[in-house]
Amino acid sequence: MKIADSIKFVTLSLLISAPLGAFAAASGENTAAHVKAYATEFEGENHSLDVVFIRFHRHAPENVPYTFFWAMTIDEDARAGGGAILVVADGDDRDKLIRRYGTNLDRDGRDGPDHNSMRGTVRMVQRENGRQAVYLDITEEGVDLSNAPKDLLDDNGENFDGDFGAPVSGGVSAVRRPGPPPGR
Repeated sequence: MKIADSIKFVTLSLLISAPLGAFAAASGENTAAHVKAYATEFEGENHSLDVVFIRFHRHAPENVPYTFFWAMTIDEDARAGGGAILVVADGDDRDKLIRRYGTNLDRDGRDGPDHNSMRGTVRMVQRENGRQAVYLDITEEGVDLSNAPKDLLDDNGENFDGDFGAPVSGGVSAVRRPGPPPGR
């Protein structure tokens, strides 16, 4: 066995044996996956997300004063996708949101994609099938989506699991699970 192979084997063994909590506490807190995993703890609270781009909801109703889109988030430390979350905003803010977050993944070279912070109130809707839908409300007045059409709250096919730049050092990519919410 070559020295390089031995180093790779030892590094991989350490990564596998390390507790996931040690990785999770350092990253992922500003991702959609983290907010969804701890939605009951975050419900009604303001939370920030690291958003790389937005995708407007193709099943959103047009006869309401709101705009609906999916915020695609990033786990900056792991250089991995952080999932998507439904966001409701005031309809007049649509153009401003497009300018700020963009509608396509924008890479800034070796450091991975640009991202901007988005802050809003985490809200949940209990669905008929027992599942809960989680969304971020960035409107001025607040919006209750408990009576929203089923298609609006479905997130089938809206997640983006793209390549977010260079892997972590050594060429080994680690998937980080959402850790416990801070201070809980």
